[in-house]
Amino acid sequence: MTVTSNNALKIKLLMYFVLGLILYVYGQKVMRGKLIDLTNEIVYSKRMEIVKKSLESSYSKFEEIEKGRIQSII
Repeated sequence: MTVTSNNALKIKLLMYFVLGLILYVYGQKVMRGKLIDLTNEIVYSKRMEIVKKSLESSYSKFEEIEKGRIQSII
């Protein structure tokens, strides 16, 4: 009797472990996707701020900046 109940307990624990593992992997996938989206939005908004600032500056100041530096910033 104890052998069958022990096996049933092991099967239940294995099912919980597999369920937990599946939930963990799915949660990681969802969170990575959301984090990538959030990061892309932040980078895009910062780039737009830099472009707006450079367009608001005077032409002479803009010409003083090296071409490669502008490209590397954006």
